[in-house]
Amino acid sequence: MFVGLAMSYTSGMALWRNGTWRCLNRTTMHVCNEPHRNGLWGTQVSHGALGAVKRWRVSGSRTFAAAAAALLLAGCAANLPQEDTPAPEQVEAQAQAPVVPPKPVYAPLDGEVLYKIMVAEVAARRGEMRVAMDHYYDTAKTRRDPGLAERGTRIAVYAQNREQSLRHAQLWAELSPDSLEAVQVLGALQLRQDQIGPSAETLKRVRQIEKAPGPSYARLVNLLGREKNRSGAMSVLKKIVEAEPDLLEARFAIAELASRTGLMPLADAELTKLNEQYPDNERVVEYRARVLQSLNKSTEARELLEGFLARNPNAQRARMSYGRLLVGERRFEEAATTFATLVEADDNAADARYALAIVYMQLRNYKAAGENFQSLVDRGQRRFEASYYLGQLAERDDNEEEALAAYRRVERGEFALNAQIRAANLLARQKQLTSARSSLQNLRRLYPSEAVRLYRAEGDILVRSEQLDEAMAVYSDALESKPQNTDLLYARAMVAARADNIKDLERDLRDILSREPDNADALNALGYTLADKTTRYDEAYALIQRAVKIKPDDHYVIDSLGWVLYRLKRYEEAVVQLRRAWNIRADAEVGAHLGEVLWVMGKKDEARQIWKEALDAAADKQKIADVIKRLTE
Repeated sequence: MFVGLAMSYTSGMALWRNGTWRCLNRTTMHVCNEPHRNGLWGTQVSHGALGAVKRWRVSGSRTFAAAAAALLLAGCAANLPQEDTPAPEQVEAQAQAPVVPPKPVYAPLDGEVLYKIMVAEVAARRGEMRVAMDHYYDTAKTRRDPGLAERGTRIAVYAQNREQSLRHAQLWAELSPDSLEAVQVLGALQLRQDQIGPSAETLKRVRQIEKAPGPSYARLVNLLGREKNRSGAMSVLKKIVEAEPDLLEARFAIAELASRTGLMPLADAELTKLNEQYPDNERVVEYRARVLQSLNKSTEARELLEGFLARNPNAQRARMSYGRLLVGERRFEEAATTFATLVEADDNAADARYALAIVYMQLRNYKAAGENFQSLVDRGQRRFEASYYLGQLAERDDNEEEALAAYRRVERGEFALNAQIRAANLLARQKQLTSARSSLQNLRRLYPSEAVRLYRAEGDILVRSEQLDEAMAVYSDALESKPQNTDLLYARAMVAARADNIKDLERDLRDILSREPDNADALNALGYTLADKTTRYDEAYALIQRAVKIKPDDHYVIDSLGWVLYRLKRYEEAVVQLRRAWNIRADAEVGAHLGEVLWVMGKKDEARQIWKEALDAAADKQKIADVIKRLTE
């Protein structure tokens, strides 16, 4: 009866028996024991139990819906600090020792308990969360079962019921007093309800359970640093630290949490005192340097690291930070020397070699950059990022096949999408337009959040291929689903400009300006087009003047101002503005405009010189050539 009832609502039935969820497959009626799995919430409830509550089970894993994770466990992950927020170096050895909590004792399962569990699961499946919560709470409390208490807490958090979440978490922590997960969940929930004192008392147990000060304080900072109540989080940590105010790890935790929550002066003050007491502690020095940089005290940070490295020349982590600081100051030669020193000391220092290659790119030492990126790929280190840059270097050398192969190796990571877009551009350049478009359309399915960018990429390759009607169709299709997207409207307007379709261009740009009257790009584009393609010069001048007020130093806007002044026959004013634009950036179009005005004013030698410089710098020389031909023939 019970199994049949559950099978009406789930694809499989999960039975709680002897500390294990036993999963009954709906189709085969096969019973299998599912092992416990460590995860964000702990070790007691396996994934089979999660299928009954709104998509908490995904492909057999213990993955929650984003709603549940965002509600609580973003702040409850039992992870040590990330690489960029280390604890003091003395605790590294301690951090290696895992904490193994004792196994909870479970009561025997009987028919009444099984019935209550199944009623709770069916209720949860139907969205009757209060019924599910009450059944789990009563059963867990009666049976003294921490696994059921944990399950009830999950449901309460998912239901966004703050009162019930706290009630269930208190029971879970009571029944599983040595569970880091239970303690952290309870402490976070108490903090979110402004129960500062109780939260601190609860989270003190992290120190007691973890024992080693480094990992325990790292865990606390990781938890509290993700809370929105920043002042409350700091108050909780300070109360915990009161018991051991002179402990290095405790004081470092205060500084680290302060920096994470934006309290930089507090972080700086604490780290300054720590640095005075521990002048050769690498982690303290390195972290203090970061805080100083965030306070715009780069020189002080550099001098701090230089002094430390003079005393501790083998401190590789500090030297890496020093190199990054030099990059931030655009002192690329010194940064290259610093990173090269690290690579010489350790040939497998992947981060240092990667940083060295990036700096070589900045220095335009492309050969050395490529050698280091290739070394990373050969070693299987940071191979996706390295392959991406190798693709760029190959493109620079006009080696399209090599670039395409490099981009296709970027299967994951932060550059994966960029690499595939670049690969599509290369295919289009090789006249494989159908393949290029197919690739971008497939990417839109894989990356729906990047749809606008990918529509733009497809439109761009069509424009470069002079398929303007197809490009207009792509943008029109995109605007069907995103009718008010400014980027898409602007892109379609630019295609209309290429096609001399002034009516459609004006429609889209005025659509943008109706919602964003201070959109400088739309003001400038419309003003320039009216000046260049029509005789509506006064209207164009007014639009461009508005753009100038918003972007007074933008060379495109200044060029437009010069051009409309030229159309108004205000030549002297036009030359002043066009020279200003040219001095900001020697752009080919600016050069074409400036040369034309100078020519019309009779300054033909100067016009020829400007055109020559513009031609030398231009990738596409046709526009300048057309201007020269029109004026000189």
